[in-house]
Amino acid sequence: MTRKVTKTEFNAFKKRARECIAALGLTEWRVSFKHEKLGEDDFALCRTNAAGYVCSLVLTTEIDREVDHEFDPVKHAEHEVLHIAVRPLAYVAECRFVRPDDVNNNEEALVRRLQAALNGKGWVT
Repeated sequence: MTRKVTKTEFNAFKKRARECIAALGLTEWRVSFKHEKLGEDDFALCRTNAAGYVCSLVLTTEIDREVDHEFDPVKHAEHEVLHIAVRPLAYVAECRFVRPDDVNNNEEALVRRLQAALNGKGWVT
């Protein structure tokens, strides 16, 4: 048995995602939001084109009532935005030809983002 995810829940997902994007300084990403049916094991996901800094954050339109207690659009937004933050590093790691500095530079950029967020300062270059 399933239930529909409400527009209010979708709006909460978008609001929290935007807050997290700002807090982590991920403003170079072009982010869109989608509300569509996902697989039965997925509440939300992040589709990215890391080379182009483009992504879609997707929240499912229905969930199984048996796992309704696990559904939290705010927490799912936080989780998916963190995927945006780590995606450049993952992208470099997936490339066939990687210069040694590529991984280190992306790792350092991620650490600076997280450190700034921990200190409540937002993104600092």
